[in-house]
Amino acid sequence: MRKENFQQEPGEEICLPELQQQGILQAKSADNKNQGRVIMELTKETQDKIQEMSLTEHNLQNLSLQKQAFQMELNEVSSAIEETEKSKDDAYKIVGQVMIRADKKELLEELKEKQQVLNLRVKSIEKQEALLIDRLGRLKKEVEEMIKTRKK
Repeated sequence: MRKENFQQEPGEEICLPELQQQGILQAKSADNKNQGRVIMELTKETQDKIQEMSLTEHNLQNLSLQKQAFQMELNEVSSAIEETEKSKDDAYKIVGQVMIRADKKELLEELKEKQQVLNLRVKSIEKQEALLIDRLGRLKKEVEEMIKTRKK
């Protein structure tokens, strides 16, 4: 599809580099000051869908960062459980800025409980990610369909 095939309405511009990569849109000439950006005038509804896509992508990135943080914490807790189980000496834990001796059995229970909570959080985030990925796919198809419809 080419830009000149669309019915354009004044004042409705949007950047669509992803759609350009897919061959749906073409960039303006290289001598334009918006070099490398795809500019296309779209309907308000299409702009809203694209904005929703952008927000969904942002939410997905945030979820991925949260998931990564929980997975790192989960690895640390798993490692602590492993080392505590191996240890034959006293166990210690840090509370605030102080390291105190702790009952090994209680400490293991505490760590395993924390491990379960972290596993639940990671699974919850994975479900949310799957929903957002599905939503993003649907929005992408809707936007592409809206653009194709404008061509006609």
